[in-house]
Amino acid sequence: MVINDHSIRFLELIQENPPTPQRWLECFLPPGIITDGKIVDFDSLSSILEECIDEWKIRRHSIRCIFPEPLVIIRKVTIPADVCSRR
Repeated sequence: MVINDHSIRFLELIQENPPTPQRWLECFLPPGIITDGKIVDFDSLSSILEECIDEWKIRRHSIRCIFPEPLVIIRKVTIPADVCSRR
């Protein structure tokens, strides 16, 4: 499942070597739900996702969500042990 500013896309793969696409679906989002990679209207997005899950019959399926964003930065951060053990 890929979520971006304008749509939610779903691709189901058959676990072969290499994986084979079985079906793909898309739901276009109304303007203003996600803007510049930020969720602006969480309630509407949640409702739309619920509708997609029901319509696509993927409830209780394992999925991977991808939120493409060209400005995402992933880095390693060392956290001191005394910070991790605080309660």
